[in-house]
Parts: sequence; C-alpha cells; structure tokens
Amino acid sequence: MQLNFTRKHRLQVLCASILMICSLNQSRAQTNKPLRPLDTANINAAARASLDGFKALLNNLCDSSYNIAEKDRFMDGAFSGPHQVFQNKQVVIDNDLDPAIHEAGKGDMYIDKYLNSFKISFFPEVIRSGEISDGKSPVEFYIEDISRIKKKPEDGFYFVRVRYNELFNGKNDKGVNYGRNERMATIIVVKQSVEWIANISAITFDKIIIDNGLNVPIDEGNFTPNSSAANKSNAYYENLMRKGNDANYIDAYAYFAEARESKNFRAEAANKIEELKEKMRSLSITDANSAWAAGLKKRGDELSQNHKYAEAKNYYIYAHGLSPMDNSLQSKIDALEVKLEAQAKLEALYNNAAFDQAQDGYKDAISKDPNNSDLYIGLAKCYEHTSAGTEGADKVMENFDKAIALDSTNADIYLALSEYYEGKRDNTKAYNTYGIYVKNIDISDRNSDIINKLESLRRESVLFETQKKSDHLKELGSVLQASNITMQPKKPKHKGKREKKTSKAHKANELHIYFDTYPNRIADDGKKEFYISVIGPKGNVLPDINNSNNSITTTKNEEVKYTIHTEAVLKQGEPLENIEAVYSWADKKKHKKGLYWIRIYSPVNGHFYEIGHASVWLK
Repeated sequence: MQLNFTRKHRLQVLCASILMICSLNQSRAQTNKPLRPLDTANINAAARASLDGFKALLNNLCDSSYNIAEKDRFMDGAFSGPHQVFQNKQVVIDNDLDPAIHEAGKGDMYIDKYLNSFKISFFPEVIRSGEISDGKSPVEFYIEDISRIKKKPEDGFYFVRVRYNELFNGKNDKGVNYGRNERMATIIVVKQSVEWIANISAITFDKIIIDNGLNVPIDEGNFTPNSSAANKSNAYYENLMRKGNDANYIDAYAYFAEARESKNFRAEAANKIEELKEKMRSLSITDANSAWAAGLKKRGDELSQNHKYAEAKNYYIYAHGLSPMDNSLQSKIDALEVKLEAQAKLEALYNNAAFDQAQDGYKDAISKDPNNSDLYIGLAKCYEHTSAGTEGADKVMENFDKAIALDSTNADIYLALSEYYEGKRDNTKAYNTYGIYVKNIDISDRNSDIINKLESLRRESVLFETQKKSDHLKELGSVLQASNITMQPKKPKHKGKREKKTSKAHKANELHIYFDTYPNRIADDGKKEFYISVIGPKGNVLPDINNSNNSITTTKNEEVKYTIHTEAVLKQGEPLENIEAVYSWADKKKHKKGLYWIRIYSPVNGHFYEIGHASVWLK
C-alpha cells in the first residue's frame, strides 16, 4: 500500500525516526577526538557497504530463483541481525517504483511497504544486446558523492550523506521502462565494540536530509567528492557538455563520456551517449571503433592518474586494438609496463626475503611516485622485517596511515594491515581491519574463502578478548601486597659492637627496610622481585651506592627511578615474612634531616605495580 504523506507529515516521521535513533544509540556516544585515517576509511566503507546491501537486497527480491519465503527472509534480515541495512521499518523512502515519479513528495513510503511493492511490481530485463546494460544486474547503483563525515555531538553518532544514481534494468508491471534516478541516502554510523556499523535512515529524490533533527536543503559545500573525477566542478561539466553538443558526433562521444565520468553517470550525459550510439550504428566500423577507443583511453587516463596501473594498461590495450594507428596508446602502454615491471621487481625482492634491498627500492620509488598508495604498503611490509620494537611498529603504522590517506578505498591496504595484526597476534584489530578489506572489495569478489576467513577472525577476536580479560584479572589477583613495613635508620658499628638504631640524620649511614606480604592464593610459586625507591626530604629518589640511575615503568605508564632491588621465594598461598633491604648512603656526611619515605614495586608479567609505601623522620 502506498502512503500519501503531507510535507508536515514527512517532517514528523523523519524527526520521530531521528529521536528514536538518538535514544537507542545514546549509550554508544563517541569521544570528541579527531578521527584517525583508519576510522574515516572504516566509516566510508561501512556507508558504501550499506548501499551495497540495499542493492543486493533489491536484486534478490526480483530474482525468480528464490521463492516467496526466501525473499521474505531477505527482507526481515534487512532490519536486524548481521545483514541489517535499514535503521527500522519506519525509514521513509521517496517512491521510484512508478517510472513517472522523479521528485519528492509524490509518493513517500515506509521502506517495508516499498520492498513488498518492489517485489511484485518490477520485472527485470537485464540482457539487451548492444546497449549499456549488457551483463548488468537488474538494479545498479553508481555512487556519485559522499559527504564529509559529520557528528551530532549531543547524540554521539556519526552520519554521512551519499549521492548516487540508480538504474533499474527492467519494466514495471504495466510494461513501462525505467530510467535513471538521482538519489540521496542519509546513513547513520555508530561504533559497536571494534566495528563501525552503518544503517540507512532515509532515501530521497530531492536531497532532503536529516540534519539536527529537521529536513533541510543539502549544503553542496559540505560534500567532499569520492574520486578525482567527481572533484571536477559543475562549470567543467557544463563546458564538456557544451563542447559535445557543438562537436561532430565522433568527438562528441569523448566529451560526453568524460562529462559522464566527471559527474559519475549524470543522466544528461548518459542520455547523450545513448543518442550517439544510435548514430554510430550507421558509421563505418573504423569510425565507430575510433569513437569507442577515445572513451576507453580517457578511462585508462583516469585509472593511471589514480595509480591503478594494471587496470589502466588493460584499457589502453583494448583501445589500441580498436584504434591501432593511435601511437600515443602504445606509448602509454610501454610507460605503464615499465612502472609495473619495477613494482614487480620490488615485490620479488620482498618475496625472496631481501627486505633491506626492497625497502631501499620502495623509498626510491616513492620519491618518484609519491602519491602511489601501493608503494607505501610495500614499504610498511618491509619495515615489519627491518625495524624492531616500538620504533619499527611506529614506522609500519606511519606508512599504512599514509597509504590510507592517499586512497582510503584501496582494499589491498587493509588486507596487508590485517595480516600485520595477525602476525602480532592482535586478533581484534586483525578482524576489524579485515572487515574493512571485505567492505572495500566488489561484492562479487566476496567468495566463500574470504567470508570464512572473516568469520574465523571474528571467532579468534572474541576468544582473544575473552582470554585477555581473563589474563588481566589473573594478573591483578597475582599482585602481592606489602604489610608491616618498617624503616630503621642505623649508625655504624663501633669497636665490635652491633649497629644501633638512630633517629638522627647525621649519625645514620644505613636505612634498613623490613616488610611482609599478605598470603596470595593466585600468585604462582617462585622467585619474586621487589624494587624500592628511597626518596629524600627534597622529593628526589636517592641513588644507590654506585650512583646508578636505574628505572622501571609502572602500570600508570610513569618512569620511576629505584634505589634498591631485592628478591624472595614465594610458596603459593603463604605470606612472605621479614624481607629485608638495606640502603647505604653513598655520601655518608651529606644526607639531610627531614622526612624520608619509600615506595615498593613488584612486577607481574613485566608490569610493575606499587604494592606499599612508608616513611620515617630523621632529626
């Protein structure tokens, strides 16, 4: 059933939807910190994946190989579960099921009603010989622009707006062909655990969007183009269209093809191309091939500018086959072969474990081609083997971040980064990053091996997080706690007599420290270490007798100097008693009167915990 909303009703529905979203997601509010490149890429990938999910759902609903029950399950899965696409069943969509409707306000529908109507009213007609839809799916989406990521600070979720062109390759139930429609999707993105989740909250014709809880016209200035082609201005697009209209139809094809690419399947340019195809059917084979070659050449140029050299080469080869007299195409092919061969040599060095040579080669290649994200992937992988420790990890991540900043849609970045995390046994990050990889590859490439690996990483991530929590709790339980801490300043022996206690600074030459520990049933048997900082009246840690500057890093990430190190052997469940440590002043004449105090630290699994402190006053 179709709903006929008034404008006021549309606003009420959209506002009610956004309020419900706010209440559901309030507990998942994000911080106000700037997003890292990886988060930005993840959000954009999640937004794209939600539209991919919508397209896949529509294609499944018009696939005659599925029965009604199976199609109903697809629809139910779009509103909940791992394949959720929409916020809820009250998402409003501008009706495009009638080919005569191309603007908002003439047939709004709830999304569940829309899907049911689509299921019975759309008849796909995918294969049309000689036309642009050969081999296409019944429903195609072409993303034109993705907005900058925005946040509603009071609600704590992010959202983006995606402009896309929609093409139905078929007819309605009255036998009328569909055309292209320009659409706008508002997509809300929230972070759940380690993954960004995106769901569609509205789809319109007329660019009405949800912003601050109200419908407002879209701000064209808020859009960051999705690709270098989309970055060309409206004036550039109009200039190409004007040139195309003035040119002969062979040259016009190249202008219209570039105009279409500059606005990514803008209907006006696409329609002009269709008209030219009709004219070109009457051309000689040579002239028609030249026109097609021009379009392929321009596509190759765009791919080459975006450093997709292998794909660009294929376009140039195809164009050269259609237009063999165009020597510039062979020059382009030769130039790309040089780049691809150089890249292949670097990959061979890496695969043969010549990591230092490969690293130098990638650095040299980057100096010549600094905007090629694939080169930064290779350099990051080299640093995994040539640089150790924190410094090495920093270099690896620095180059992965540069690659993402250059091309956040390059799926190879996330595959390599996921493998890096796997090698570090950081299963949660490996799963999170592999998920971005899957979202950035074409849906047709998501074979069973890829999906199975994603599921395997998900299980490992859950086990990893569970084990990490268990290990952390055991570690906390294993921390010993000092008790009965005493500090006894003593003066030196005199004429064979025993050392005597003293409370005067100028007489003391040693500070004897005694302490016990409480019984601990979790800590393992064996040697336990204790690091003691002796702190003087001025707040400085006193050096040991060798004037060393030894230090540890505590669980609070503070670097602390220590003065004394001692050990004791623990038997599980029993206390340690009468542990003694002695501090001897390096300069026995210069220690001052005042408050002296100690802090005692003990490591568990390499993490240093403070387990007790005490003080004494010397006169």
